[in-house]
Order: sequence, then structure tokens, then C-alpha cells
Amino acid sequence: MIDRVDRNVQRILHMLQGIKRLKMMLSGVEKSEFLEDFRLQDAAAFDISTIGEASSHISEEFKS
Repeated sequence: MIDRVDRNVQRILHMLQGIKRLKMMLSGVEKSEFLEDFRLQDAAAFDISTIGEASSHISEEFKS
């Protein structure tokens, strides 16, 4: 059980790290600037994907 909780906590920390990266990367960026910068879009998409992947592995037991 503790192993499972530890893995869930690690996944949540990974999600929070991705959120922090997104916030830092996009802070002060205007929508028009974002839409013109494919590198920024790719980086944001990667972090969003990482967050989604980590969230999909959190156990149902932990969620409840």
C-alpha cells in the first residue's frame, strides 16, 4: 500500500512540476505571441502531455 501511495505522490509531484514549467514559460506571453511561436507551442504541448500521462496513472484508490 505505501509503495502505491509513494508512486501516486511522485506522479502528483511530476504533474505539479509540469504546471510550474507551464506557468513560468507562459507568464507574460500574449496569445498572439504564443500563436506565432511554434517552439513555445511544442514545449507547452509536451508539458500538458506529461501532466495528462502522469494523471492517468494515479490509482483509483488514491483518487477516492
